[in-house]
Amino acid sequence: MKQKVLKFCLSALLYWVVATYANFVFVIPPKVVSVATFIPPILGLMWGPLAAVGVYFGGLFAVPELHEIFSGADIGSYIQHVGRGLWVFLAGYLPYFLWHRWQVEHKTSAFSLTANTLKKFLLIMLVTFVVTSIFRTLTASTTDLEAVTGLFGFSKKSTTLIYMLTCFMNDFFVAVFFDLAWFFLLVSKSYKFYHPSELPNEVSSEDDDQFMGESNKAWLVALVFYFLFPIAAAYLDIFQIYGMEHLNIWIHFIVECLAMMDIYLVLMLYLLLRYRRSIMMEVVFLVSQTVFLTATVLGWGSSLAMGNLVKARADDGLHAMSVICRERLDRTFFCVRQAVNGMERQAINAIESYDRLTKDSAYRGKYLTDMEKDFSAIAMDTDGCLAYYLRLAPEIAGTEGGFSMEREDARWEGALSPFVKRKPIDLSRYSPNDINNVGWYYIPLKSRCATWIEPYIAPSSNSYVISYVAPIFIEGKFIGVIGMDIDFNFIIQELRRMSIYDYGYVYLMNRNNIVLYHKDRFQGSLFHPNPEFREIELYLANGMWLGIATPLSRVHEERNRILMHLVASILIVAMLVSLGSIVLASRAIKPLAGMTEAAKRIASGDLNVKISYESGNELGLLVRSIREMAARLEVYVYRDKLTGLRNAAAYISKGAELDAQMKASPDLNYGVVIFDANFIKKVNDQYGHGAGNELLRHASKVICKVFDHSPVYRIGGDEFAAILERQDYENRDKLLRLFDEKVAEERFEAGGDTLTVSVARGLGIYEPGMEFAAVAKRADVAMYNHKSALKAKFGEDVR
Repeated sequence: MKQKVLKFCLSALLYWVVATYANFVFVIPPKVVSVATFIPPILGLMWGPLAAVGVYFGGLFAVPELHEIFSGADIGSYIQHVGRGLWVFLAGYLPYFLWHRWQVEHKTSAFSLTANTLKKFLLIMLVTFVVTSIFRTLTASTTDLEAVTGLFGFSKKSTTLIYMLTCFMNDFFVAVFFDLAWFFLLVSKSYKFYHPSELPNEVSSEDDDQFMGESNKAWLVALVFYFLFPIAAAYLDIFQIYGMEHLNIWIHFIVECLAMMDIYLVLMLYLLLRYRRSIMMEVVFLVSQTVFLTATVLGWGSSLAMGNLVKARADDGLHAMSVICRERLDRTFFCVRQAVNGMERQAINAIESYDRLTKDSAYRGKYLTDMEKDFSAIAMDTDGCLAYYLRLAPEIAGTEGGFSMEREDARWEGALSPFVKRKPIDLSRYSPNDINNVGWYYIPLKSRCATWIEPYIAPSSNSYVISYVAPIFIEGKFIGVIGMDIDFNFIIQELRRMSIYDYGYVYLMNRNNIVLYHKDRFQGSLFHPNPEFREIELYLANGMWLGIATPLSRVHEERNRILMHLVASILIVAMLVSLGSIVLASRAIKPLAGMTEAAKRIASGDLNVKISYESGNELGLLVRSIREMAARLEVYVYRDKLTGLRNAAAYISKGAELDAQMKASPDLNYGVVIFDANFIKKVNDQYGHGAGNELLRHASKVICKVFDHSPVYRIGGDEFAAILERQDYENRDKLLRLFDEKVAEERFEAGGDTLTVSVARGLGIYEPGMEFAAVAKRADVAMYNHKSALKAKFGEDVR
C-alpha cells in the first residue's frame, strides 16, 4: 500500500512540475501544445491505472488559470476544468489498457524485446493520442481554437480540424521521442513493468516494487536524457531557430525535425531488436551510436555555419539597402556643402579689402547686392534649400547687416517657389548662447570652420531646418557667415520614399540618440532599440544617424526554414548511412579498426598515417582517401591562409626537428631571424584590416625574396620567422642589410595613399648546447631592440 501511494504521488508531482514550469524551461508556445504529454503513457505502462489517476490530479493543478477557476463563483467553470483534464487520464490509462488487451507474450508480466513489441508500442501510442486529440478538441474553449486560426494557411472554417491535428502531432511526436528511449532503456535493464492481477505467473510484490532497486542506473540514464531536450530546445531558440515560442514555428519544428528524430530512433531500435541474439548487436549498437553522434555534431556545426551564412546574407542585404538610403541623403547634404563652400569662396574673392568693406558703406551695399544675385542661382539648383543668407559681423554692418533669402512657399513637388527677401534677424536681441535662435551664427564663429547645425526651428520662417554655415575670414579677420537652410520636411519626404522591403522602415536620430524622425516614436524622444526588429544605424555626412529597421521574424524566416530542412536532411542522411554501415559491418570490422585508429591519430594531430589495408572495393578506396586526406591536411595544417607561408605549427615542428638534429650533430649551425611588421595597428585603425592584411602580405613577400633559400614562417599576427641554414646562414649579415634596403623600398596602396612597409628584425645565432626556443628568444630580444631603435628614429610608436 505504501508503494502504491508513493507511485501515485510521484506521478502527480512529476506531471505537475513539468506541466507547470514548461513555459519557463521549454521553449514552446504557451497555449495548445505541451511537452508534458509524454509523461502519462510511460507512467501508465510502468505503474498502471494508479499512475493514470496520479497524472490526472497533477494536471488539474497545473493550469495557469487555476486561481481564477477556484476563486470564481461559477461552478460551471470548475466542472469544465475537471472535464477537460480527463484527456491526461486517458493518455495514462489507454497505453496500460491496450497493452494488456493486445498480448504479445501471454506468460510473462514483463515486456520482451521483440520486433512485435516495438510495433505494438508505436500502435498503442498512435491510438492513444488520436483518442486524446479528439477528446481535447471536443472540450476545447473558444480561446484554444482561436490560437490555431490561420495555421498551415487553412481558413477559419477548418479551425477545429487544425486544432485536433496540432494536438495530435505535438503529443505523438514528443511522446515517441521521449517514451521510446525511456522504454528501451528500462526494458534493456530488465525492469519489471506493471502487470494486472489476472495475468498468469504473477510476480511477487517484492519484484513489482523494484522501481528503485536494481534499475537505478536505468532511471538515472532516463532522467539525464530527459534533461537534454530542454537544453537543446533552449539552444535552438536562443542561438539557432528564432521564434520557437510561436505556434507555427514550433509545429514546423515538430514536423520536420522531431518527426525525423523519431523515425531515426525507431529505426535504430528495430535494428537492435533484430540483431539481439547476434554479435552484430554490438556492431549495430556501435554503428548507431557513432552515426547519431556524428550527425549531432555535423548538425550542430552545419546549423551554426548555415545559420550564420543566412544571417550574414540577410544582414548584407539590409546593410546594402541602408547604404543606398544613406547615399540618397548624403547626396543632398553633399550638394548643400558644395554650394555653401562655393558661395564662401566667391564671397571671399569678391572682397577688395577688409578696410574698404568696413568703412565704405556704398561698396558694402553693392557687395551684398552682387552676392545676393550670384548666390540665387546656386540656391535654386540645391535640393531642399529653404533659405540662404550672408550675415556680416555687427561691428562691420550693424546687428542686421547682410541679406536673408527664403522660399515663398516650402513645397517640393512640381514647380518650386522663388526666393523672396526677408529681414535679417537682429543679432542684438539674442544672447550668443541662444543656440535655438542664433546658433547658426555663433557656432561656426567659435569653431572657425564650416559647420552643420543640428535641426532647429528657424525664427524667421518658423520651419524645422538643418543648416550648413561657413564663417568668412579676410586677412585673418572675421567678417561674417554664409549659410544655407535645408527644410527638414524635405528630408522626411526623402525618408518616406525609401522602401525597406514591404515591412521595414527608416528613422533618423541626432548625435545624442534623440529621435528626429520615426514612424512609431515622437520627435524629440530618446531612442530605444526595438527588440523585435533588426536595426542598423549609419552615420550621415551632417552628423546625424540614419537607421534601418526590419522585423526579426522576417529576417530569420529564411534562416529558420533552411535550418529545419538542414536538420531533417542530416537525419535522413544519418539513417541511410546507418543502414549502409550495418550492411557492411560484418565485412568491415577489421579494416574499420585500422581506419578508426588512423582517424584518432589524425584528430590528435599526427598526420603521418599508415594504413596497411589494401583492396579494390569501397573500403580500399576509403583507406586511400584517408591517406590523401591526411596528406592534404598536412598542407592545410602547416600553411598560413593569408600569406601562403608556413604557419606557427610548422615553425614549432621545425624547431623540434632542429633540436633533434643538434643532438645528433652538435657541430651544425643555424640562425633564427624574427620579424615584426611595424605600424600594423596604425594602418588597421586608419585604413581598415584589409590594408593591414596587405601590409603583412608585402612584408612576407620581401622576407621570402631576400631569404629565398630559407624556410619562412608566419608565427603570429604580425610576426614572421626565417630559419637560416647553410648558404643563408653564412651570408646572414649581408642578407639582413639587403633586407633593410628592400623593405624600405616596398610600397603598397591603401585608401588612395601609398604606404611604406616597415619591419623590425632580430637575429639569434645557435650556440652548442642551446635549444631552439632559446635561439628564438635571442632573436626575439634582438628584434625588439631594433623596434626600439625604429621608434626613436620615427619619433612615434611603431606597433
